[in-house]
Amino acid sequence: LHEDEQYEKATRVYTDFARLYPGDHRAEYAFYQSIKCSQAGILSVDRDQTKTHDTLELAEQFLAKPHFAHYRPLVQNICEQCYANLIHHELVVCDYYLKNQLYNPVDKRLAYVKEKLSPHAPLLQRDILSCEIRLAQLQNNSSLAAQKLDQLAAIPPTV
Repeated sequence: LHEDEQYEKATRVYTDFARLYPGDHRAEYAFYQSIKCSQAGILSVDRDQTKTHDTLELAEQFLAKPHFAHYRPLVQNICEQCYANLIHHELVVCDYYLKNQLYNPVDKRLAYVKEKLSPHAPLLQRDILSCEIRLAQLQNNSSLAAQKLDQLAAIPPTV
């Protein structure tokens, strides 16, 4: 089997085990492994993000189980990485639209990013604001660009 198919199969096997035997002492480990296998199939941010969504869904199911504590920090980290990937993917798409002077789709994607994704990845606020500034400048909206530049300046630089 191809490597991707192996990860797909492993994801299914681990997920099935965790769902069929939730009381087993190995269920948390199996669920964590299913998430790791799913994560291995995530593509770069300029490609389809279906696997990122799948991994995020598994990770959120894991985190919804309060008795799963041992791997919780690792799964939370995977969630953060997934949200960062999704935001970067949307910004790549926005960049494409901006280069082609298609501003309406950028507005819609940025609204989606700000409402659904950015609360889970606050460290990417600078990147989102940079895209908003670029959009405002390309639309010749200097007052909005200035407002967004002020917001950007108020964010402390990351180390």
